[in-house]
Amino acid sequence: MAHLMRSTPYMVHTTFQYGGAQGKRHRLREGMMWEDAPEYYAGPDFLTYELDLPRALVYPNGGTVGSDGTLPFDKRATVEQHFALVHHQLAQVRNGLALAKATGRILILPRLVCGLDRWWAPHSGIIPGSAARLPLLDCPADHVLDVERMGKVEPLLREHSFLCNPRTPASVRGSVVRLAGTPPDLRGGDTSPAAAAAAAASGRSRPISAAAASREACGSGASASGR
Repeated sequence: MAHLMRSTPYMVHTTFQYGGAQGKRHRLREGMMWEDAPEYYAGPDFLTYELDLPRALVYPNGGTVGSDGTLPFDKRATVEQHFALVHHQLAQVRNGLALAKATGRILILPRLVCGLDRWWAPHSGIIPGSAARLPLLDCPADHVLDVERMGKVEPLLREHSFLCNPRTPASVRGSVVRLAGTPPDLRGGDTSPAAAAAAAASGRSRPISAAAASREACGSGASASGR
């Protein structure tokens, strides 16, 4: 609602989320409204990647895309199309976590996209009575990841807005090593340390970006590729 009204809230209630206390904390971190200890932002080492988002998955039913990247409600995704979009992204998150583990780094999640909203009861695509627009270009991580069951997520991952957060030191935000691509054997499912060795050669104490720095996504919403 604050995004739609282009206003800054003075109070936030973390309701309608799906990860218990951990989910609430992560949701506030995504909004850069949760202040962690300095070491949370300083390191040790991070990894991020550019999310592959084919346009055909984000906008499977065509329609005129608005300036905010959303569609008319009658062009929303079906349940099957929503899951196809989410599963495509989850496979990349899985590989990102494997690569981060193999290289001794913490994964910075990408900005996820959901075709439909999430709710505890049957709905037509958005929470009844809400003003949400589809697709959700800022889909909260707790919509698709069980952060509560993951337990203590801090050793594993950071929120998508991490490199946009002014609490993150400039030494971290401004020191990014870019890799041209991901090793082919990782795309095939090999998550062994040997398969990720090439990524580890880029140095320590700097975020590795597997394609492009996620600092470029500090605006609102993700973007789909032309495929």
